[in-house]
Amino acid sequence: MFIGSDVSLVGLAARWPRANAGFSFAGGALPAEASLSRATPATRYNASGVLESIAANGARFDYDPATLGLRGLLIEPARTNGIRSSQGFAGADWTRRGSFTTTENAIAAPDGTTTGALWAGLLGGPAGDIFETALGVSSRYPNATGCVPSFWIRRVSTAGTLLVQNAANGTLGGAFSVNLALLAAGVWTRVFAGHAAVTVINPFVSSAAGALGINLICTAGAPISVHVWGMQVEAGPAPSSYVPTANAAATRAADVLVLNWASKGVPDGSHMMRYDFDDGSSQDVATTVTGGTATVPTTLNRPWIRSVARV
Repeated sequence: MFIGSDVSLVGLAARWPRANAGFSFAGGALPAEASLSRATPATRYNASGVLESIAANGARFDYDPATLGLRGLLIEPARTNGIRSSQGFAGADWTRRGSFTTTENAIAAPDGTTTGALWAGLLGGPAGDIFETALGVSSRYPNATGCVPSFWIRRVSTAGTLLVQNAANGTLGGAFSVNLALLAAGVWTRVFAGHAAVTVINPFVSSAAGALGINLICTAGAPISVHVWGMQVEAGPAPSSYVPTANAAATRAADVLVLNWASKGVPDGSHMMRYDFDDGSSQDVATTVTGGTATVPTTLNRPWIRSVARV
């Protein structure tokens, strides 16, 4: 006996099968009755593990650069990279001191272009370091707000410690160290607070005026050499996808994903939607469907969505 989705039994309310009341993003394409908009281009890893820019309003199906497995649809809030010249360190936006040298365009970067820099002669403090020239500029970030630095590194020296600190206030304003010995050899690694090779000394917080600058020195194994690319500092608890900059800060607009729940037989009103993520975890979110649609929040536990269904 087959019981269809449009009947009911005595004492049992009819309900749609769960397969008919959800959206899957595991196939690498935006499903029917889902639309996405974004006012700016944005980056993602493609199926070859290369970082690339996707045009405005383009859906970003993001892949793990190590395993090349599909993570899911990448949905993020707006973020601003306050670092100037995030890929080039020889110009006026960065100050180089002592024995430190940078060789620009020395190696293929994570995006496949030959824009990776070689840093050499890193020592402690002014004897051999690099920092943002605009470290004291106010209103770069929201005032007195937690920020997160991130960048890609490819080790040349096999051992040593690179310290990343707030140039405006030393380690007190935020710092973490990168243990080169814990980085995989021969590959680019994006480092940030929370990475296995990183030890957090203090969280990064902008000043009351919104100033925060980055200074990089060597605290063990000096002098050290590394390849570096894609510097980013943004307000928030964790790094988002890379936002390249030239001589000014740059902002990536928010992803706006709208799902047509009416097409799945879900009526207007309050519902519980379950989001499944790339790591196997899930999150239930109270959602109001209005006019047959609802917008996916950009404040989910993880940005990589594999599927969403009405619970």
